[in-house]
Amino acid sequence: MQQLLQQLGQLIDCPYRFLTTFYPGRIVGACLLSLASIELAAGQSSQELELQQALQLSTDTALQLARHEAALAQIRDDFGPYDPRMIEPLNDMADLLIANEDYERALQLLDQQQQLLKINYGLYNHQQIAIIEKQLTTHFKQQKWAAVDSDLSYLNWLYTRDSVLDVPARLEGLYKLRDWRLLTLNHDNRRREAEHLLSIRKLSQSALDMAEQFYDEQDPALLKYIYGAAQAELNIALAIILTSDISPDLITITEGIRANTLSTYQIRSISDVERVYGPRATSVINRSFKANMNRHANYLERIREFYQQNGNQEAEAMAVLLLGDARLMENQYEYQPMRLTSNNRGMSNIGFASNLYREAIALLEESGVSNEAIEQYFSCPVLLPASEFEPDFTASSARCQRNNNEEFLDLGMMHLMVDSVPGRVDADTTGFARESFSDLVISTVTFSVMANGQANRIEVINASPDSARNRSLAKSTLERLQFRPALENGRAVRSENIRLQLALPD
Repeated sequence: MQQLLQQLGQLIDCPYRFLTTFYPGRIVGACLLSLASIELAAGQSSQELELQQALQLSTDTALQLARHEAALAQIRDDFGPYDPRMIEPLNDMADLLIANEDYERALQLLDQQQQLLKINYGLYNHQQIAIIEKQLTTHFKQQKWAAVDSDLSYLNWLYTRDSVLDVPARLEGLYKLRDWRLLTLNHDNRRREAEHLLSIRKLSQSALDMAEQFYDEQDPALLKYIYGAAQAELNIALAIILTSDISPDLITITEGIRANTLSTYQIRSISDVERVYGPRATSVINRSFKANMNRHANYLERIREFYQQNGNQEAEAMAVLLLGDARLMENQYEYQPMRLTSNNRGMSNIGFASNLYREAIALLEESGVSNEAIEQYFSCPVLLPASEFEPDFTASSARCQRNNNEEFLDLGMMHLMVDSVPGRVDADTTGFARESFSDLVISTVTFSVMANGQANRIEVINASPDSARNRSLAKSTLERLQFRPALENGRAVRSENIRLQLALPD
């Protein structure tokens, strides 16, 4: 055994005393197996090959970790335990451990790096950001939501206080945090949804305040942050009107009105609403919902005015289109007590939104967009709300083309968020969470979209995992979604034979 350990030490250029002092026995054992040159007999099975490959991977990782640990030991001996040169090998070791899903030991090394950065470069140094983002990703994979919240709060603190990073980098950082909050909202405990939604609004407002101080009021870069603030208000408005368990917290904070009880009643009747909010329940919910929708629309109006002042009719038309969407969602999601126990909601038509849609079409025509392009653009229903503001009509992702030879209009797959934010596509653009979690329900549905933008004649073709519950989840989700209906000459029309794949959190 001693001879094999000495051979291992020579192989990785580190002394025998290091291996016996610092390194865990299970990894040394893997290395010893490699040095013994175990060869499988001819005709080995696929299982044996997989075992050999796994063993080699473990061995290679162990050798790399041992090299880094040897480098760390040398730095400690030569320069002391707080030398910044220790950060690089610690970082390399943490990456190896994360790749091998040894998260607890990786987090210990990341914490060591952060402490070294604070000691050597100060509490507010932005070099911590990359390390905290790794901690955040690791905690997310472990589903440790309290730790995720702590990481997000600390990153927010750094981005708002660090004066070394330039403002665009800080703004981009705040927007990344907003997306992380949206992603966490989709997986964390439902009782924390209100907290996440309010944090998203605070992040969006902080980003807008910073952008307004940095950019000139005529700089189009400012519009991204105005739209971000608009989205945050819309999220809260929809959560207030559509959820029974988190709306009391949102109303308490946004309106300063406290519910009569902390019990989480399922609100299915007028008496349930009054039990939670008091006898003036209808006015409380409506007022809070409309107040947030008005703030949402005011931000959109700022975007419209920007392009109006700059004479960009095409971009102004796209802003007016969003204003029409806002009015449509307000009308269709508006609190209606007598309909709480049914699936019907809103109005049978698109109301005042039709005027805004016609105005947008007229602006597009004046800007030189062809009638054919306009007709094509509005020929299909579009899921609301739009995740991004797209001022360029020709590049807008809402464009679609319906082939009359096909039986169904296929809208593809949409990975949607929790039902407190209906229609909001998950912020997980990289697929990270989808790879990390298996608790997604994938369903294929066919349906029609009525002239008011609501789905009906819903049929769930399949669900995976397939169960009555998951089929019901797909149907109820689609009933809550709001579409901008197809338009013909500015008039809303019904769309038949639509197919969509829904990916939903279980």
